[in-house]
Amino acid sequence: MTTRSSADEYAHAIQEILSRTYEATSVDGAVTVMSVGEARVTSASIEAVADPVGELSQSATDAVQRSLRQARAETRRALADLPGLNPQLRALLLGGQ
Repeated sequence: MTTRSSADEYAHAIQEILSRTYEATSVDGAVTVMSVGEARVTSASIEAVADPVGELSQSATDAVQRSLRQARAETRRALADLPGLNPQLRALLLGGQ
């Protein structure tokens, strides 16, 4: 019974980590993007920009990349901190080999 409970707790901890929200804004402040630990964009907001075609495309790309990079990095760190994780998997999550 303890094993099942531990597995449920582990699954719950992983789900909590994957559902964390991360926000990033483009360098110029025109676009803000929210993503979750699963590296999935959940929302984006756009401020007024002078050149709606060129600048907006670049700003959106920048904000998405920043948000997803942050989500991936924080998710890897949080998963690596889970108790009882295989040391080799922990090393891979933290960038080791």
